[in-house]
Amino acid sequence: GLLSIATATQLLKANKNVVRIGVRGNHLSTEAAALFTQGMGSCKAPATSGMALSLRQLDFSYNLITLKNLKFSGSFFRGLYKLNTLHTLVLDSNDMKDDALWGVASFLASNPSIRTLSLRDQDFKRRATMENLYQNLKFNNKLTVLDLRYNPAVLNEYIFTAESYGLVSSELEENNPGLRGLPFHEDRACVALEQRRKTPHQKDL
Repeated sequence: GLLSIATATQLLKANKNVVRIGVRGNHLSTEAAALFTQGMGSCKAPATSGMALSLRQLDFSYNLITLKNLKFSGSFFRGLYKLNTLHTLVLDSNDMKDDALWGVASFLASNPSIRTLSLRDQDFKRRATMENLYQNLKFNNKLTVLDLRYNPAVLNEYIFTAESYGLVSSELEENNPGLRGLPFHEDRACVALEQRRKTPHQKDL
């Protein structure tokens, strides 16, 4: 619930030692997730920002963060952007549709600190949505691993063969040098990270 997540945020955000937080499977809505990220990134002074200095990984998988409400999704992403030590964001199995991926793409174009993003098991369908993601990633030089596995509907507009799982990743990597898009059948441990290319008007890693 909203009260519970707000309370948890207030208790957690002053902690300067926590590196990973997992709130998997808690039926969190987009509004609740927005409260969480906004609360975590609310302290402005570096000396008192607590978790904003330590948090590296945030796992929101198996919730109800559909990002359908523009107000709350915008607040959610603004909160994430303030967590400038966050390197890994997991949003698996949140029943996101194509409109949610448009929001994610816009967030990535702002070049946040995130280097690994997992969006497994959603309901992305249109190739145009993927193309928009590719275009927005051209403004990002920090993300190095993108996991889009277990999104079978994405393949509806691709050639539906075993090779098409790798096709999605290949197209993503071809348009965004230095980014590794995990094929649907590939294990994360097998992926060799590469330095992202330099992007005009963006800070390098």
